[in-house]
Amino acid sequence: MTKNSLKGDMNTRLVIMFSVSVMLTGCVKHVDRSPKGDVSLLTSNELCRAAGYAYATGNSERFYAAVAEGKKRDANHTIGITGPECGTMSNLGALQAQQDAQENQLAQARFAAGMQNLSNALAQQQQMQIQQQAAFDANMQATQNNYQLQQLNNNISQLNNNLSN
Repeated sequence: MTKNSLKGDMNTRLVIMFSVSVMLTGCVKHVDRSPKGDVSLLTSNELCRAAGYAYATGNSERFYAAVAEGKKRDANHTIGITGPECGTMSNLGALQAQQDAQENQLAQARFAAGMQNLSNALAQQQQMQIQQQAAFDANMQATQNNYQLQQLNNNISQLNNNLSN
């Protein structure tokens, strides 16, 4: 194993670890339990929940669409967005948005902790590779020194032989 091969291995591992972390970034599931679909197709309760959810999450486009649909239904004398039941359902939608936000924050925190663990493992691996490289370098130096010492001993033996002749 040479110094360059260890460096290459470490670089390869770094690239792989970075690639994995980038891929995992998209794996944090975003929770959104708001009523889905076209607001005109939602039941009155779903419409009120959708309005509350949209308001709580700052989705003004969805909120105004739900309100407009509710007003349209009120004008047609169907249950739209008026009345205490809609207020309750709207509050439930807002509470659901709050719960979803908390779950999303928890998922992101778990992901961040996982990435920190991955980073710690990588740092530990790099430290181990540095130690291995240092041991390898020391061993190579010792081998070189031993070879030079052997050469010197051979030269001394040759000189002694020449002197005794």
